[in-house]
Amino acid sequence: MASDFERHRPSNVTNGYQTCQKCGCPHKMEDAICSFCGAKLLRKISFSDRFKRAVERAKWRYKLKAPRRSPKSVAKNAASKLVTLILGVALTVVGGWFLLKASQGSGLTDFLVGAIFSIYGVYAVINVVRKKE
Repeated sequence: MASDFERHRPSNVTNGYQTCQKCGCPHKMEDAICSFCGAKLLRKISFSDRFKRAVERAKWRYKLKAPRRSPKSVAKNAASKLVTLILGVALTVVGGWFLLKASQGSGLTDFLVGAIFSIYGVYAVINVVRKKE
């Protein structure tokens, strides 16, 4: 004969596990406390709690399935930004030197080279410093 709990099983409870009402982490039926957040696991829940738990389960599924960036790619990205920043500053300094040389009467070529180097350098620095959306 089935117990009262078996007949009126909450939606967050299956034959093998139940989910925490606070964080949505799955647990065995014998557990009384959530091992992830420490909240007390309830046996009977209301409709609003069932809805909240369904949302939390969906969040957990998304987090588990979401691709994670490896530490290697994060380090590579930071290194490339640092190199770009250094090159941008170097181009800006070299461009400024050519512009200074052109202002002393050296000629149009130095002015054009200085302008191009300065523009590329400032562009590189701005793109590294500006936050991506």
